[in-house]
Amino acid sequence: MLGDQRIAPDILAAMERNPEIGMIASDHYFPITNSVSWGNSLEVSRALAMRMGVQIDSNSPLDFPSGSMFWIRSAALKPLLDLNLSVDDFHPEERQIDGTLAHAVERLYFYACEIAGLKWIKVCRPEMVHDSSRPLARFNDEADLQSYLAMN
Repeated sequence: MLGDQRIAPDILAAMERNPEIGMIASDHYFPITNSVSWGNSLEVSRALAMRMGVQIDSNSPLDFPSGSMFWIRSAALKPLLDLNLSVDDFHPEERQIDGTLAHAVERLYFYACEIAGLKWIKVCRPEMVHDSSRPLARFNDEADLQSYLAMN
């Protein structure tokens, strides 16, 4: 998430200059990439998404900030916050690896961002990408980011 001392100021500057960016997350840790799925969280995710006014198609590609670590504008969280979830809504922590409300929330961060009318992007070091089928956009400077955002 932080990489080196330049990352945090660059991310904050990108978000300041580009108000349409709601979230910036790092790519998945490579060893888990092939296991990124709805898993046992599909039904609880569907129920939560319905409360936000979204239908989930289990056949659509899924992406989310695994580990729930990201940079975000508070406005991008509003659709989730408007659900007024409380601690009592969450399953007790019993070392579950999937299927809980917390796992559903994790899978819906990007959905919430889009519902809020904002965009999300994932960042990574190119040498860390092992899946050549995934499209990548290389940003060398602010102009590259601006061009990308204008097209997407």
